[in-house]
Amino acid sequence: MASLGWSGMGRIGTQMALLLLRAGHRLTVHDADADRLAPALKEGARAAASPAELAAASEAVFLSVTDTDAVEAIVFGPRGLAEGIAAGALVVDHTSIHPGRTREIAARLSKRTQAGRGGGAGVGRPGPTPPGVPGRGGGGDQR
Repeated sequence: MASLGWSGMGRIGTQMALLLLRAGHRLTVHDADADRLAPALKEGARAAASPAELAAASEAVFLSVTDTDAVEAIVFGPRGLAEGIAAGALVVDHTSIHPGRTREIAARLSKRTQAGRGGGAGVGRPGPTPPGVPGRGGGGDQR
C-alpha cells in the first residue's frame, strides 16, 4: 500500500484519514492542534512534527483545512510542504477554496519543487454515497 500524508485533522479530515488507514495505507498525519491527531494515532498513523516532515514521508499528501490562508501556510510557510515534498509527489487539496486559487498554489508548488502534480477535490454530498464515504468532486492537471 501507499505511504500517504494528511494535514488537517478536523471533523471531516479525521474521518477521511481514518478511511485511508482502514484501507491499509501507511499514513502520516499533521495538524496545528496536536490533540486532533489522537484518533488516527490510535489506529496506527504516525505523527509528523511539520508539514515538511509530512511531505518527506509521503507519496501523496492530502489537505483538509479551513481556508486559502491555511493551505498557503501549510504549503509555503516555514517547514511547509514545499520544503519536504519529493519530485513526482501528489498533493490533493480537499479544502473548500476557489479552484483558481488551487491552480495558482499548484503552479507555485510545481515551479518551486518540481513536484509536478496537484489538484483539488472538494468534499460534499452531491448525490447518494455509501455510509462512511464522503461525496467528492475533483480537478487538477492532466497527468
